[in-house]
Amino acid sequence: MKAWRWPALAALLFCALALAEGAAQSRYARLQGSKGAPDGAGVLRQLAGEFRHVFANLLWVKVDRYHHEMEEHHGKLKDDSNLMPIIRMITWLDPEFVEAYAVGGWLLVHYLGKPAEGKRFLDEGIARNPRRYELYESLGWYYAKRERNADRALHAFRQALECPMDDFDRKRLMKLCRTIKKSHRKAERGA
Repeated sequence: MKAWRWPALAALLFCALALAEGAAQSRYARLQGSKGAPDGAGVLRQLAGEFRHVFANLLWVKVDRYHHEMEEHHGKLKDDSNLMPIIRMITWLDPEFVEAYAVGGWLLVHYLGKPAEGKRFLDEGIARNPRRYELYESLGWYYAKRERNADRALHAFRQALECPMDDFDRKRLMKLCRTIKKSHRKAERGA
C-alpha cells in the first residue's frame, strides 16, 4: 500500500469509530431521557484524547503536501474541493489550529466560490480562538477583498492589533491600517 494511503486509512477508521461512538452516546442519551448528547465534533475530540493534536498535525502535513503538489503540477485549487473535508476534520480534532481556519476560510472565499461559508468558517475560528490575530486578519482581508468594505476591514484589522503578536506583525498590521485609512479617505473625497 502506498505511503500516503496509511494516514488516509487511519483517518477513515478514526472517523468511523467516532461516528459509532457518537451514535452509541446519542442512543444512550435518548434512552436516559437526556437532551445533552454530544455533537460529532465533540465525540471526535473525546475519542481522540490527547492524540487528536497529533492526528491534526498529520492531516495538516497532508494538506500542505497536496497544496504543493497542486502548485508543482499547475493545478488550480478552485478545481478541487477535496481539501475542505480534511481541513474541517483538523478543526474538529484541534479547535485551536488557527492555520486550518485561516486557510480553509481563504479557500472557501477565494477559490471555491463559497464566500458566506468561508466567512462563517472564519467566524467559527474566531469564536474558538478569540485572542489570535491571524483570524481577525483573515477576516479583514475578506472584508477588504471580497466585500470591498474598508470600514469593516479596518475594524477587523484593529481587532487583530488588540491580540498578542510579535513586533514585526504588529508593525505590518499598523501599516496596513494606515494604508486602508488613507485609501478610504481618497475614495471618499473622489466620490
